[in-house]
Amino acid sequence: MDVDLTLFVAPEKPSECLRLLQEVGCQLEASRALFSLQEHGYCQALLRTLRVDVLLPTLPFYETARKRRREVALGGQPIIIWDA
Repeated sequence: MDVDLTLFVAPEKPSECLRLLQEVGCQLEASRALFSLQEHGYCQALLRTLRVDVLLPTLPFYETARKRRREVALGGQPIIIWDA
């Protein structure tokens, strides 16, 4: 089981993505994750026991999908999801 997470940070600033992931407690190998973000717009991290697949908005699809986001409650906390 994993979670797919798109971080809407500038794809040309992958270190910003790493900083955010580390701030929320994700574990990752920074140099490997940075390389993967730079080359593929994607990396993996671990949050507790949950794998997190992290994507940067590198394709035009992301802007279209972003417009369809909506807020829902998860565990009593508001989160934003993409409406399929």
